[in-house]
Amino acid sequence: MMSSRYFGKKNYLFLPVFAVIVLALSQVSSHDAYAIPVWSASGPGTVATTIPDQGINGTAQFTYFIDLGNGGVPTQTWTFETTATQTGPITLHYNWHGFHAFFQVTTFLNKVDSAGTTNLISQGPVDCCTSPSAGFNYTGSVTFNAVAGQKYGFTLGGSNFDSNSKLLGTFTVYKQATTTAVSSSANPSIFGQPVTFTADVSPNTAAGNVTFSIDGTPQAPVALSGGTAALTTSSLSVGNHTVTAAYSGDSGDESSTSNALTQTVKPVPFSSLGAKVHIEDNYTHFELRSNFTLGASSPGINPVTDNVSLQVGTFSMTIPAGSFKHDDRHYKFEGVINGVHVEAGIMSRGSNTYDLKVEAEHANMTGTVNPVTVQVTIGDNSGSTEVNAKIDVDHDGESDHHVSHDDISGHHDSK
Repeated sequence: MMSSRYFGKKNYLFLPVFAVIVLALSQVSSHDAYAIPVWSASGPGTVATTIPDQGINGTAQFTYFIDLGNGGVPTQTWTFETTATQTGPITLHYNWHGFHAFFQVTTFLNKVDSAGTTNLISQGPVDCCTSPSAGFNYTGSVTFNAVAGQKYGFTLGGSNFDSNSKLLGTFTVYKQATTTAVSSSANPSIFGQPVTFTADVSPNTAAGNVTFSIDGTPQAPVALSGGTAALTTSSLSVGNHTVTAAYSGDSGDESSTSNALTQTVKPVPFSSLGAKVHIEDNYTHFELRSNFTLGASSPGINPVTDNVSLQVGTFSMTIPAGSFKHDDRHYKFEGVINGVHVEAGIMSRGSNTYDLKVEAEHANMTGTVNPVTVQVTIGDNSGSTEVNAKIDVDHDGESDHHVSHDDISGHHDSK
């Protein structure tokens, strides 16, 4: 009677004589340029392809099983291959796990492509219980020299010399999961300032392109280099912008998209801002006299086409673009903004310096106390200062609140 543990050399009375070939379909959408194409498996015994429900796009998998009854299994070979849809290097990740019994166990794995056959794994024969005896699990990655229209893939197999005359295993090719993060070189930034957005893709061996989107609008794709890609822009408008980076994936790496980054762009700060404020009629009437000089990087102002926003203490308002009228060096507005009667004038003094006068009635300035914050924003320019306002709680007649240009003073803080 033959031992169940080990046998000497002997002649086998029968060999596997049939093969099952099944197609393994990729689980990726047709728009993925790097989708793993259809794979086929062939070899002795029972061969079946499966697509595991793991949510991994591009996964292709097959299983094999052979049982010769008793007396061991001579070397068997299975083939898992596909036809290249593109020419160039294709990197895939693989996992192979299985059971080739306990004694005189061998395993081998080769890559096969246009360059020929290259051995990746060759182990055994070994006895219990050194791997691959009693089970094995291999994981790795391999780069194929693909030629469009030609086959590439793997040959794998093994043997044993055990009364447990079975070989079984599962072989999977898949794309590696990636993560993408996006960062900003300056956040917040100033209007007109160049800002560089950088995408970092992990692992940094990933290749392909990154597409940055600003406020939902995709920009031109940028090629990855060393796991990073960058986009520089100086055209962001004042306000908040949503920026994302989407990695396209490649032959061996999954696509991924970053979390959204909020980029804040602030107006160009005035180089100086002076102001004087008079508040009366129980905090319902104020007059502002101010002068300001635009910053060196300012794109200039045009109150006719720019929004003009103003904050005085607890009161704020915006005079919409198109409201001011232009006359020589003067810009004038008179009207009602949210129930507040407003008269405003802006006059150029030359050299990017302007005077501003605003008078408002029926305003709600409740809670305003000294020092009073004054902020002026015109288009993509802004400045703020704090002043000690003249506050008349009760108005009993005429107040001398007319202030000459020479009386306007204050300090400037950028916003």
